[in-house]
Amino acid sequence: MSQVPDSVEPYPGWAQENNGPRILAVTGTMTTLGFLFVVARISSRMISIERLGIDDYLVVVSTLLSILHVAFIAVAISYGAGRHIATLPPQDIPHAIVYTLVGSTPGVLSFVVPKFAIVILLAKILDPGRWHKLFMWVISAVYSLMSVGIVVAVWLQCTPVGVQWYGAKGTCWSPIILSTASLVHGICSALFDLYLAVYPTIVMVTIFVINWKKKVALSTALGFGYW
Repeated sequence: MSQVPDSVEPYPGWAQENNGPRILAVTGTMTTLGFLFVVARISSRMISIERLGIDDYLVVVSTLLSILHVAFIAVAISYGAGRHIATLPPQDIPHAIVYTLVGSTPGVLSFVVPKFAIVILLAKILDPGRWHKLFMWVISAVYSLMSVGIVVAVWLQCTPVGVQWYGAKGTCWSPIILSTASLVHGICSALFDLYLAVYPTIVMVTIFVINWKKKVALSTALGFGYW
């Protein structure tokens, strides 16, 4: 029930707005789809070559991190995350914030781990040159450090950390700092993903002289681990 009188609502229906179910639906759906693809990949690997590679284990770890992220977000939403904070019961606010913060850690890491898996896979099947391979690993390392930095910043933006969930008095960084860092991190992640997608595509199109049906079949086979 809304804790804000109708007379002070910025606009009608403001107190009833709740993005929590939408957030959970999107993250839950995407994580479920990812889980199904990982199960299919692991199953195909065990059937085809009867063993798993390092990249497979990394993908499994990433999936577990994603599931953990969704679980924490679900708990946070049960306490009111996704709603305007002024509409929440005071006793629920700390729980909503804490579980959101805790869930952010596996959430960020779930984007880092699979990139290493992809780099390992591409290095194995495309056999790039020494400098190209070094370039991929350097980018992976830099992105990983950025991600760790974001995780650390989330927890250290306030001193003491309990200030974030109203459990203590203290000081916090300007919100612009973390929002800007997160934006830069997101852009770098998208660019890295684009590179990891475009590079093998270019190789498939320019080097492998086969018709498009065979290229699709080969791409699918590689995706499911038949290598």
